[in-house]
Amino acid sequence: MLKQEVMTEITMMLLGPWVSYLIAEGLGLSGIVAILTNGVALSYYAKPNISEAAKKVCSMGYETIAYSAETIVFLFLGIGLFAIEHPFR
Repeated sequence: MLKQEVMTEITMMLLGPWVSYLIAEGLGLSGIVAILTNGVALSYYAKPNISEAAKKVCSMGYETIAYSAETIVFLFLGIGLFAIEHPFR
């Protein structure tokens, strides 16, 4: 079981980009740019200061999310390929 401090670090690393996206969208700004800026800030300030356990869990979590999102995109592309009415049929 992870310690409370590690769980807090992981929660802050995962909620930071989401909260920055929500704030940017609420202000009518670009959410993608807000997430990228937050990622740069987390890379410089948070990553060197979190524990090794939190680094490992965050790394695995981000890799899992990225792999799942990539899989969903390719599934939609594959489904869309057969859903489009081709002029050569």
